[in-house]
Amino acid sequence: MRTRFFLLLIFAVVSIASWVMTGSANVPEIFQQVELKYAAAKTFKADFQQKKFVKAFEITKESKGKIFLSRPNKIRWEIDAPDSSLMVMDGDVVKIYKPPFDATDPEDRGQLIIDRADHVQSDFVRGLLAGQISVLKGMTITKLSESLYELKKTDGKPVNSVRSARIEVDTNQKLIKKISLSYVEGNETDIFLTAIELGASLPEKSFTIDAPAHTDIIDRIRVTAKKK
Repeated sequence: MRTRFFLLLIFAVVSIASWVMTGSANVPEIFQQVELKYAAAKTFKADFQQKKFVKAFEITKESKGKIFLSRPNKIRWEIDAPDSSLMVMDGDVVKIYKPPFDATDPEDRGQLIIDRADHVQSDFVRGLLAGQISVLKGMTITKLSESLYELKKTDGKPVNSVRSARIEVDTNQKLIKKISLSYVEGNETDIFLTAIELGASLPEKSFTIDAPAHTDIIDRIRVTAKKK
């Protein structure tokens, strides 16, 4: 369950990024200003809170944590609650660590999954966090207010089952503060970004995971290579 919930969060961000990374469009001036500000920084960090409404069960799931980015391709995605998880991307490799439920129980083991980064689409950080809105293609952008914009595919087709997205911008600080995704099946996801810091000093060890003892390691890269 923890793995599924963690990947739901990643998928939500991947969904908006798959739009952001596909071409150019008429982009509002505020998005251009955001992109210029983000482009000047080599690192990014922020706190996040996610609320995901699951239509099939009529429930809302919440999670919170921290995001760290070091250009061009290093990412750290921490979930602190309700269950802790850690994802680190460094180039072409992604590692996902889930600690044991009960650290005091010697029989309860954590899990470290090693996989190819493209299996979780690491470009989502460049699209969402780096503010690369100007590369939109085939999108209709509707201004809902001075700080809120809605994005939909011009042809009406969903992307990764996402029907529409809304981006809320702090117009004074030129920062992306909230991403909202609406899915064709009726699910809704809101991602709130706070304590945003551009150009922060991030040590290299932030983008590594040293698995502690009593950890099961699942190396999907090695397994895939053996099958070929």
